[in-house]
Amino acid sequence: MCDIKADHGDFETNEDLGLTDERYEDWVNYKKEKEKEGIDADFDYQEDVVDFYKDLENKNEFESDGGVELVKDKNGEIVSVVDRSQQGTNFAVHKFEEGARYESVNIDMDIDSMENTNNESAYADRVFDTLKKVREEASMTDPAQSFKFTVDSARDHYDDMKFSGQESLNKTFGAITRNLGEDFAGVITYAKKNEYQAPINRDGSYNSYGKLDCVGLMATSIYILDMSKDQNGKAQNANDTGHGWSHDQQMQNAGLRINTKKETVINAGSFEIGAETTEKINNLLDSLGFDKVGSERTIFDESSAYRNGVTQMLYNNSLFDRIDASSAIDDYTGLMGITEKTDKAKGESRSYFDHVYVQTDMSKYGSTVESCGGSGITTSERNYYAKNTKYYLQLKLLEDRLLK
Repeated sequence: MCDIKADHGDFETNEDLGLTDERYEDWVNYKKEKEKEGIDADFDYQEDVVDFYKDLENKNEFESDGGVELVKDKNGEIVSVVDRSQQGTNFAVHKFEEGARYESVNIDMDIDSMENTNNESAYADRVFDTLKKVREEASMTDPAQSFKFTVDSARDHYDDMKFSGQESLNKTFGAITRNLGEDFAGVITYAKKNEYQAPINRDGSYNSYGKLDCVGLMATSIYILDMSKDQNGKAQNANDTGHGWSHDQQMQNAGLRINTKKETVINAGSFEIGAETTEKINNLLDSLGFDKVGSERTIFDESSAYRNGVTQMLYNNSLFDRIDASSAIDDYTGLMGITEKTDKAKGESRSYFDHVYVQTDMSKYGSTVESCGGSGITTSERNYYAKNTKYYLQLKLLEDRLLK
């Protein structure tokens, strides 16, 4: 950051303001507009700078040059402003206390000299460690805002990155997901079916909902890499159908997820028979292995059958390569494991693909990251799903992302 004043008269210097260099020109233009409107140009940091950022936010001028976060406390009061440079490597954090500015901190990621190839884990650590520092400096404690800020900021570094080969892409995907797990385990909770919102909006932007199911976590890491574009060039959720993607025909034969329900066996009272007769009937039914009259049993609710997101991911030929779990695999880093589950009810059984998680080291039985029911984003040093894993998925390295 430099002390820019140039021909802008008595406007505050960039050093005074602590803005990113790119934002200083916006600031000068903002102040000039206010002067034309006859508004007092006397400088008040809290009022002027916050209003300046709000003005830019209302004009939606952040898409092309990084972005700004207005961080608020639980009472809705602004406690800090985070300004991200266009390259996403420089952050200006303006902190306020009791209505006044008390500090501006400039944080540089210092990553320009680093290469991702052959250094995927360390590169990701540098990106996410810096973003964590920014969140801490800004007192950004809201889980949904913190997660979205991290996802959008990390995407600045990965959305056009090229890779030397499939192994480098796998390791990058694994390193990204590992960092999301380390930073947000126990923070981002699980999105249940009745409250689910897709993490990626139809316009290609990331949702600020702050809850994820297992496929939502996969979609998030893929979004950071910008490797799930539809035919219009917009990011979409990798577990969707359509968007110009092709799906293996085997998907039509895959098991559907079917809920169970309780039902009551015909009530003997409806036949107007006595208790003694009912007992005899039940004894006979019991001896034959049938449910007793008036008892409750669990059955499959066929009307609830649906093809879940895990299955739709598994058979997406456009985005993924599918690998049988019995195949010889040297390095599991960055592979997505697909598990199979069998439910039973009334002597019947139904199997379907139930869960997806990410392996974050080389070993089949090594560390994993997932979003699971009850706990949300979770990390583990051991793969408890190895036995039930039927397939692995890896992101396809497309021609336009191959380093040549």
